[in-house]
Amino acid sequence: MSWSYEVYGLQLESSRPIPHLSACVEARLPDLRVDLDNCSSELDMVIYAAERLLYQSADSDVSLWESGSEQDLILRYSDGVSFTFARTGGRLKARWPSAVAIEDVLAYLLGPILGFILYWRGAACLHASGIVIDGEVVALLGDQGAGKSTTAAAFGRLGYPILTDDIFVVTSGDRTLMIEPGYPGVRLWPSSVSVLFGGPDALAPMTPTWDKRYLDLRAPGYSFQTTEAPLGAIYVLDERKAGLAAPHIEAIPKQRALLMLLGNSYAPRYFRRDTRAAEFAVFGRIAASVPVRRVNPLSDSTQVFALCQAIVEDYRSVPA
Repeated sequence: MSWSYEVYGLQLESSRPIPHLSACVEARLPDLRVDLDNCSSELDMVIYAAERLLYQSADSDVSLWESGSEQDLILRYSDGVSFTFARTGGRLKARWPSAVAIEDVLAYLLGPILGFILYWRGAACLHASGIVIDGEVVALLGDQGAGKSTTAAAFGRLGYPILTDDIFVVTSGDRTLMIEPGYPGVRLWPSSVSVLFGGPDALAPMTPTWDKRYLDLRAPGYSFQTTEAPLGAIYVLDERKAGLAAPHIEAIPKQRALLMLLGNSYAPRYFRRDTRAAEFAVFGRIAASVPVRRVNPLSDSTQVFALCQAIVEDYRSVPA
């Protein structure tokens, strides 16, 4: 038995249900078959000498290996979770020790693993959230902790459709830059949940061992955009400033905008040179044709709804 889902423009066929994903509307050959049936034994945790290390993070939390046959790539995490991805694409196998919950495995899958696969397939991806205003996608960029997901969730509370959170996939057509829908949810830290909902426990944790909460966009009062939409503008959330009467928004010059886009790429450190070149071309096209704006929010983070309103007003006033 298998389950079919759509996410980031890919059709997935999974060996077990993935609760946070949207079911396929139209059946077609899957882009990726995901095997989630294999809980690892201790023997599976052994790194064989035939495997070659390609990358290891500075904190040793994640490493990338190449199989002895060079047909597979293996991403391993320090908690014992591993994902084996066929170089030819189309197949992904997850393994994890019995002490790890399946929810933790799925959190890896929906974030860095799908990000890695998309990048391997040549997609241009930003680390951003995307909301829909007047039928076009407005991207929210910024450094870690800048409030991308919090602001997206606030837009959701105001009734605006949310297209994606965390991974922002850009497809480049002849005339239009289109953004693919992600999954119908937003991951939020407890502090953000407190700002938006009045308390840190207003939303359930995404996994038993992770403190992030999950806002389900399929709940009443929210809207998840299930189809791709054209890119309208990008707003870079910068440092908060005291003494502002309203959020400050200004244009970013095209050359500087390109550097910001590259700095917010979802690409892993172990990128392929050919896909990096393709990504540079897409980001260059965005910088040349799409308004990129810098936002300084108010120093009071509870004023996030005022920030949303300022972005909407600015977006509607800026020529395309």
